[in-house]
Amino acid sequence: MSTATKTYLKHPVLVNPTKWIRSPKIHESNLYLTGFYNSKSLENNPFAKALIDTKADGLGTRFPVGSMIHLTADTPPDKRESSNYWIMPIINHSISLDKYFFTSHYMINNEVYVNEMIRQGKKVSTRFLPRKIIHRNGKLRGEIIFMPGFSDVVKQRYEQDIIRLLSIQTASAQSKKQNAGLTLTKQGPSVKVVGSDVIINIKKLSPYFDFEEEELFIPYEQNNELCELIIYYLNYKLDSI
Repeated sequence: MSTATKTYLKHPVLVNPTKWIRSPKIHESNLYLTGFYNSKSLENNPFAKALIDTKADGLGTRFPVGSMIHLTADTPPDKRESSNYWIMPIINHSISLDKYFFTSHYMINNEVYVNEMIRQGKKVSTRFLPRKIIHRNGKLRGEIIFMPGFSDVVKQRYEQDIIRLLSIQTASAQSKKQNAGLTLTKQGPSVKVVGSDVIINIKKLSPYFDFEEEELFIPYEQNNELCELIIYYLNYKLDSI
């Protein structure tokens, strides 16, 4: 089986379409035969990639992986607090997974939700501590808290990477009909979907995001990381903008 076929079969909609399509259960083989499902475009589509797996948040409910913030934990830099643990966000591999790969956990990628969990403090913070740490260390004696400024750190890491990638993005000379991607603007609602076009007002996300054009079309294929980060950051901010 080719690598492309394996990737194609990973998507839950394609593994068992009848489970997801709420209509008469008739197998529409013509959708496959006519290339309606393009495995290459799904590989690059951040909306499809967000659905290929699920992760449990600290409260035990599973959500699509694209709706989650990756977490880890470590002792604070101040040695006087060496028995404590800070829960920290990993945005776009901002922390090396060489050290933290086996201590990861997740929480919902939503600013309002994150701030509510932080407000509740110690009542819930322990539930977001990666289980591997507990397994490795046994009973923990110190405090387990979200790192200071956790929500601001999430925003900062999203924005730094988006600004960096916007500066080197590859715009498309072809029409939108020939490519799938995001349309970035500087006015209008935060996000608007017109048919298959996703239009995002980048200025609603951050005043620091900018480009020369009034409107910029970013194809998924050439700008996969950038498109993912913009969509994830939009999800993070959507209830607070």
